[in-house]
Amino acid sequence: MKWQCYGIPCSHVQAVCASVAMDAHQYIEEYYRLVVYSQCYAANFHPIPHEDYWPSARLPYSLLADPSRKRVKKGRPQQRRLRTEMDWRSNQKQPRHMQRENEWRETPTTLRCSLCKQDGHNRRTCSRRQQQQPPSAS
Repeated sequence: MKWQCYGIPCSHVQAVCASVAMDAHQYIEEYYRLVVYSQCYAANFHPIPHEDYWPSARLPYSLLADPSRKRVKKGRPQQRRLRTEMDWRSNQKQPRHMQRENEWRETPTTLRCSLCKQDGHNRRTCSRRQQQQPPSAS
């Protein structure tokens, strides 16, 4: 696939060429050759002059952005830091991408209830919460 996309032989082709004592460079596309590169850049390039020498543009409108029209995103700003498994404690809920990566672990993380502080269940399924709840009016 690399050979078809980029025109450079992949490592498999290079290994076969080496075992048959062939030169793998003959299978590289022509546009990667040094001769073609030098022909491409043989023409004269005119450098862009310094900004002080540019002609001034007199436009009937302003090209500067109006800062008062900038929209502010609602909600809490998104964190840019990528978290790893070292950032999470065993009793803390991990983000979905971390849970998918850690599916191979042999020891599953145990649930701990925040009401009675016992392992094996969470606050939603706690028996103490069900005892404390007043009967709903239906």
